[in-house]
Amino acid sequence: MKILILMAYYNRPQIVRNAIESIKNQEYKNWELAFVDDGSDFPGKPIVEEILNEDLDKVRFFNTNHTRQQKEANGGSMFGSYWNKAMNESNADIAIMLCDDDALYPNSLQLLKEYYETNKDVLYSYGHVSVFNPYIVENFNSLLNSDKNTESFLNKTTTIRPVQKVDASQVSWRLPNVVKDKLTFPEIRTISLDAIFYEKLYNAYGGCVFNGIIVQYKGIHADQLGMRWTNPYETKEMHDRTI
Repeated sequence: MKILILMAYYNRPQIVRNAIESIKNQEYKNWELAFVDDGSDFPGKPIVEEILNEDLDKVRFFNTNHTRQQKEANGGSMFGSYWNKAMNESNADIAIMLCDDDALYPNSLQLLKEYYETNKDVLYSYGHVSVFNPYIVENFNSLLNSDKNTESFLNKTTTIRPVQKVDASQVSWRLPNVVKDKLTFPEIRTISLDAIFYEKLYNAYGGCVFNGIIVQYKGIHADQLGMRWTNPYETKEMHDRTI
């Protein structure tokens, strides 16, 4: 069972390393990464090539190559169209989203694979996340040691309507069904890109069920409010702020 990881990146060359390292450190190796750079001034491809140097045959790189002015002229980022392209062209069985400020929880891909193999009627599901501040985590190993300081992002175990109730990193879905049913992300990204996609899943498949897995580390920090730092290479102390 192959798992497609849809990853969005924009000008976070330091903290994206945690996300990439977390993929590399998964025990389950049957994955595919669709890495979309949204026209960054600090490209993410070299970072992926450095860390996943032995697994580059599993990686597809996309770049919108759009400046901020072009995005404004388009009405928003177009990276949703690249995620749609990646899904349509993939032969994976399951898909998940991974943002550049998040990271996969240890062995989460193996647990997702086992869950969907066991629960063959489940078309999409959500899990919990462990909250952390990526700007004060120096590397992936320190992230693994930070669990004692984290907590679950969502204390739910019931079937839910996922719109506005979970973070993008918490939901996974059976990719062949989504492609067959033509369920897509908005081509022009809005602040509710994941919510719009979730609403399509809900309308097509009903409630989203809890899979019992802690799926990802969720980055909680000031940058999520849209206050992206002028210099992404600022010191850890300068980034030591949370929302």
